[in-house]
Amino acid sequence: MSAPRMLRVRCATWEQLEAFYRRKLRRSGRLSMKVPFACEVGTPVTLALELPNQIVVAIDGTVSSVTPPPAGAGAGDGDGGRTSIDVSLYGLTAELLARLEEMVVDARATLAAADDGDDEERRLLAAREAELRRQRQLAAHEIIGVPRDPSAVELRAAWLAAARREHPDGVVRFGSPALAAVAEETMILVARAYERMRAALVAAGSGVAVGPAVRPPASWSLADDPLASGFFAEALTPPVEDGVELVDASLSHKLPSAEQLATMAEGAAARAASGRVGAPPPAAGDDGGVTPSTLDELLPPVVTPLPAPSSVGVRWTGPGDLFADLDLGPVAGGEAPIAVEDSLAQGRSGPGDRFLRQIRSRLAAGDHGGAREVAEAALHVYGGDRRLRGLHHVAVAMAACARDDRGAALAALEAALAHDPSCLEAATALEQLRRSVAPAAAVIQRLFS
Repeated sequence: MSAPRMLRVRCATWEQLEAFYRRKLRRSGRLSMKVPFACEVGTPVTLALELPNQIVVAIDGTVSSVTPPPAGAGAGDGDGGRTSIDVSLYGLTAELLARLEEMVVDARATLAAADDGDDEERRLLAAREAELRRQRQLAAHEIIGVPRDPSAVELRAAWLAAARREHPDGVVRFGSPALAAVAEETMILVARAYERMRAALVAAGSGVAVGPAVRPPASWSLADDPLASGFFAEALTPPVEDGVELVDASLSHKLPSAEQLATMAEGAAARAASGRVGAPPPAAGDDGGVTPSTLDELLPPVVTPLPAPSSVGVRWTGPGDLFADLDLGPVAGGEAPIAVEDSLAQGRSGPGDRFLRQIRSRLAAGDHGGAREVAEAALHVYGGDRRLRGLHHVAVAMAACARDDRGAALAALEAALAHDPSCLEAATALEQLRRSVAPAAAVIQRLFS
């Protein structure tokens, strides 16, 4: 007697299982099949019936009849040289057959209840696959849904909207591997398009990459450009606390006339000849008054002096003020107090002056890169200062001269004069550069030395 055999029958769907026990099985549980081995009648056989739910049912039986293949039949023949046998499945009892029928009925009921969800999943999968095929043929800006030259704000908003729409987490509720795979591929396509668009914006100077995000560049160079908007505002400075005396504004300060100057000159010469150094005697004027002999007598009288400050030099209102680091003269214990005229001049100066001094010192040292960085940092705070804008373009022009780019240097110097017409260094450098052929950064450096 031959050794026992194991036969495997796999039913991938419940319809195949129903066809197996309704059409394949004969009465009394007999099953006809062809096997690739030789066997005898009475050989024990175990049928491994694999169900669609991955359950395997073992059904015992024996070989009831054997029909050997025709003589000379090989693998190339229609039957492939197989042996036809009939198997009596005595293990397929009525109870097991009823259980299989019940499983088929339950599976069909479950599928009928899930038809609506499956239809939605199939429709969504078909739509996602069609959209993925379409996006593969589009340009990067069309995938994101922005114009060819979007702004940083438009690109970032479109990317966030596309990420929310195409992210695989949006289809996880279906539990479909196929749908999740299509969503992942679409998300990768959108992310690559966003990276290309962001790199193009950064390369063109229209955006700044901050991690995965992209932001607009410094506002002072675009939206707040006074040449573009036509609006310009000067920054205010804090009050200066110094020893300046208040004067009566009602008394007008008049310069001495030519006759008064001649009379004072004659009196000074006469006193020098006689050796007198003291105060001269008053002289009668044409109007019956007293002709002044010195310029001090022409000044208006002092009204009410301010209280003396705690330090000899000029200082701001508080030590923690933003402009407390300005060099306004020696404090108490220094060599000499700062002059009143210098105090007023520095008081009228803009708050960006400390940056201007740093930029000019860097340009004088030939450090155009550092000067440009300081100018850009200052313009974030004082975006309306024309002098800072002008020096920023001067630093750009010096950098262009260093790389022997005459056209860029000329354009930068012209932009500097457009922002700050009072920049003599930019005007001089532009005139010299127009007359020369080869640009030289040392020319601009000497102008600030």
